[in-house]
Amino acid sequence: MRDNLYIGRFAPSPSGKLHIGSFLSAITSYIDAKHNNGLWKLRIDDIDSERSKKIYSESIIKILKDFLLDPDEIYYQTDHLNDYINYLDRIPKEKTYFCECTRKIISALPQHDIGAIYDGRCLNKNLYQGALRIQMKKINFSFNDLNLGLIELDKTYVSDFIVRGKNQFAYVFCCVIDDYLQEVNTVVRGSDLVFQTFQQRYLQELFSFPLLSYFHHPVLYDEVRKISKSDQDKEIHPDNRTEILMKILKILNQKINPNINSYKSILEHAIESWDIKAIPKSTKINLD
Repeated sequence: MRDNLYIGRFAPSPSGKLHIGSFLSAITSYIDAKHNNGLWKLRIDDIDSERSKKIYSESIIKILKDFLLDPDEIYYQTDHLNDYINYLDRIPKEKTYFCECTRKIISALPQHDIGAIYDGRCLNKNLYQGALRIQMKKINFSFNDLNLGLIELDKTYVSDFIVRGKNQFAYVFCCVIDDYLQEVNTVVRGSDLVFQTFQQRYLQELFSFPLLSYFHHPVLYDEVRKISKSDQDKEIHPDNRTEILMKILKILNQKINPNINSYKSILEHAIESWDIKAIPKSTKINLD
């Protein structure tokens, strides 16, 4: 990795148009990278072949450029299938096992923000096919988040997780490989992914990758429901980009100069005056 150079990223999945919730992550990660004179890379998380659409990838790239968020690199997960295979083969066989549990079985297990708490029922079945799980042993049960502070995981919530499903690689696995290949050292993303950090750091240590810095910002909610791609009324458009940027900067408690009116100038001022410590130290925040 490049010493002392901030390298951040934004990693949307092209399963729908970019909405204001995802755009919050884009803006936050972009401004933080540029404030620190770093690189900001775009990763299209298109590993899910059933949900990912080329038209949405193109739409995301266009919207970001319309909002003057020009990535220093555009990376597609589907271009790196051989890399995933290579690193999967590097996991010691004794640390993995196949799992034949159905979605119905998994959904009936105790649930946590980190996912279903798997009970290891397939560990000693000596299966030869199915989803591939990795045994989560000797993990660190805490890490320091740059926004939320000390994050701890109760030992009862630790369970073996999937690195490759029956038909495709798991997101949590690909994310670790992608960050390493893109030389990312700072991850700014939504707080809904905070507990996946434990699994990702476990894989980083397994592969002897550098441990990354993480900043989890609040996730946008519309009253009590998280904003998602199904909220078509929350899709963003360049026609009102100034209003959208101002709204996000207010949500992030950033300084706004009332004498600046143009979108480009507002963005430049936001980069210059960026105060990441002012961002709310909460996991969610209402849009209105």
